[in-house]
Amino acid sequence: MPELIPQEVTATEFVYGGDVNKLLPKYEDIPDEFKDMNRRTKWNEFISSWFYDGVDHLEIERKDGINPQKALYHIGAILASREPKHEHKMAGCAYLASLWLDDVSFERKARK
Repeated sequence: MPELIPQEVTATEFVYGGDVNKLLPKYEDIPDEFKDMNRRTKWNEFISSWFYDGVDHLEIERKDGINPQKALYHIGAILASREPKHEHKMAGCAYLASLWLDDVSFERKARK
């Protein structure tokens, strides 16, 4: 399993995707609460909004010892990747966000 701390990723990986084998926990290691698409956590809502539409007015409260830019780049590199299956990617990113952030507020960008 990848380390559950934000990894260093490049700007290129953030835009085009990083190595999900190094960045994303295995699906079986992700708690069920993040896998259940009917029981949406605030973390699932955040990741879904970011992935599908983008977010505006993002404000985060990071957990102690976490570099917020590294955390967001790490998650962004997973979201930009073409792997793995969508359910795994979304659940894993929501789980990582919950580990690294205390809170998040944002506005979902309006669809054009």
